[in-house]
Amino acid sequence: MKSLILFGGKGGAGKSTIAAATALFASKKYKTLLISFDISHTLSDIFDITIGDHITKICDNLFAVEPDPNTTAEKYANPLLSALKDTAKDLNLNKIFPNLSEILKVEFLPLGLKNSTFFNYILEYENDYDIIIADFPPTSSMFALIEVPRVHLDQVIASMVKEDKKPVTLYELIARAFTPSEIYLHHFKNIVAERFFTAAVALRKEAVKVNNYLSKASFRLVTLPEKASVRQTYKIADQLRELHYYNNFDMLYINGIIPYHTFSSESLLINYRKMQEKYIDELKKRFSDKIILEVPKLNFEPIGLSNLEKLTKLIYSNSSIGNVLFKNST
Repeated sequence: MKSLILFGGKGGAGKSTIAAATALFASKKYKTLLISFDISHTLSDIFDITIGDHITKICDNLFAVEPDPNTTAEKYANPLLSALKDTAKDLNLNKIFPNLSEILKVEFLPLGLKNSTFFNYILEYENDYDIIIADFPPTSSMFALIEVPRVHLDQVIASMVKEDKKPVTLYELIARAFTPSEIYLHHFKNIVAERFFTAAVALRKEAVKVNNYLSKASFRLVTLPEKASVRQTYKIADQLRELHYYNNFDMLYINGIIPYHTFSSESLLINYRKMQEKYIDELKKRFSDKIILEVPKLNFEPIGLSNLEKLTKLIYSNSSIGNVLFKNST
């Protein structure tokens, strides 16, 4: 994989549309996969083709997928859940907690954790595509996704699988909770450790690999030249800085700018453009170290390949931008 590109921004700013246009532009030169990380999938509507949770060919070199969180969690998170269920069965915990096996199911996982399994598409297909573009959900959900592999899977599991604790962590937990006989615990000690920690270590390896990709990925933000959207963009940038991803944020798209040629004598458009210019100037000053692309308000609906092609020409007509758009980031 040459580049991993992550699109984020406030809902309604046109993030998914620009991600789709970018994927189409990338596919002119590179084999590209576009993944929707937002469970409110819109790629099917944008491309005007049914995509769903199977990788679908859009056109030459361009593929897309709208993963189903339950399906992906079943595939990628179930090994750990199964290990937990089998361990509980071996230790007769089902007699103490009759509903334990029912609770340890994919459907009971938090939605954020299920959505984080979408990262496995990157790991599974890293050698099949030159460019992978992820269309992330709006702000809060975006950061919840980013933090799952970084905190919950890597750091938490790491504390459980340190070599000095590996043989006895779960064993000691059960001993403290239920104080069963030493003979009983000794009998299941190795079974518990081997099964549970094999699954946990495998999960952590995936989390570490995802973190490695995120540390090198290109973060692209999409905003509108309006107060609410601009303020949200500042918050996203601040959060990226806190998570040490700010240097990965390399491109900002200012969407929906009204072109001058539409003004004529319409005072409404003139006043609206003046308002937009205030925020455009503000964004350029705030993010002077980033590449900023101005995207005009469209006089057509960016639906289907033909209209998306028009949009790519409007966004990426500058050839010098094209040269840095898909720099090697992985």
